[in-house]
Amino acid sequence: MYHFFDLIQEEMTLSIAEIKHGDLVLVRPGKKIVVDGIVVQCNSFVDESMLNGEPIPLEKRATVYV
Repeated sequence: MYHFFDLIQEEMTLSIAEIKHGDLVLVRPGKKIVVDGIVVQCNSFVDESMLNGEPIPLEKRATVYV
């Protein structure tokens, strides 16, 4: 289950099949990013090792594609 914010910023929990284009998805620290998207707020580090082999998590900031 993934955390999602609707248009009035109310947090809801949805399955991956229920996430649509334009949804805001909350990714908590240590969790996997299961959809493509853009970071819209805050910054954190993302483990991309299964995609690019890089063993060190990479920093992601607002406006960056993930």
